[in-house]
Order: sequence, then structure tokens, then C-alpha cells
Amino acid sequence: MTTGAEKQAFIFGADATSQYAALGNELRFYADQRFKIAGAFLISNGLLANVAKDQESVGLAMVGIVLSYLCLSWEKKTTLWWGFLIEALKKLEQRGVNESKFVEAYLLYSLLPKSHIFVRPSQAAAGIYYLFGIAWLAFAVYSWPQWW
Repeated sequence: MTTGAEKQAFIFGADATSQYAALGNELRFYADQRFKIAGAFLISNGLLANVAKDQESVGLAMVGIVLSYLCLSWEKKTTLWWGFLIEALKKLEQRGVNESKFVEAYLLYSLLPKSHIFVRPSQAAAGIYYLFGIAWLAFAVYSWPQWW
């Protein structure tokens, strides 16, 4: 016969496990999505740049600028959702730690030493999109007399 406390711990454990699994699946989905966004962006920009090297074209530059903006927007929204998921994991973990059911992992992550020479990964990804957008804008200015 289980006591009320044991039953509550069992329910918490099962609930936490399913929540952890769901949050983990979401985090993996968004991590995979971010790599796909960056990969597709770099490949498409490489193809555009390959065409642009032989021909000055404001039209190609505009496609590059729009592509940079769309991918930057996608990255920013994905980063926001990623942050919400991490915060949910931290809260779930803190609840488990308080009840001596979980080991602190996400909470310890925030205690890692900060490196001031390197930017965060989300800033690096956004920087790539900004850099390409600026490069395409410069190409548009350079190609201004040539529309197509």
C-alpha cells in the first residue's frame, strides 16, 4: 500500500518525465530547425553570389536582402521560443530538485563562466544574417544602374 506522499512522488515523477520528454522533443526540433535555416541560407546565398559575381544586378541584391531578412526573422522567433522552452525546463527541474528527485543540470548551466571575447551562438547566427544583408545592400548600391 502506498502512502499519499509516495503516490504524489510517483505522480510527480511520471508527470515530470512526460514533461521533460515533451520539452526535450521541442528543443531538438528547434535546434534542428536552426541548423536547417542556416544551411539553406548559406547555400542559397552562395548560389546568388555565384550568379552576382558575373553580373551586377539590383534585382539579385534585393532577393539577397529579402532572404537575409526572412531568415533573420525566423532565427529571432526561434531563439525566443527556445528561451521559453529552456525556462520551462529550469522551472520543472527546480521543482524536482526541491523534492530531491532531479539533479541540477539546467540551473548549473547559468553558472558557467561567461566569456567576453565570444558572442553567444544566437548572436553569431543573427550576425551572419545581418552581415549578408549589409553585403547585399552594398551590392545593390554598387549595381544601382543595372536593374536586371
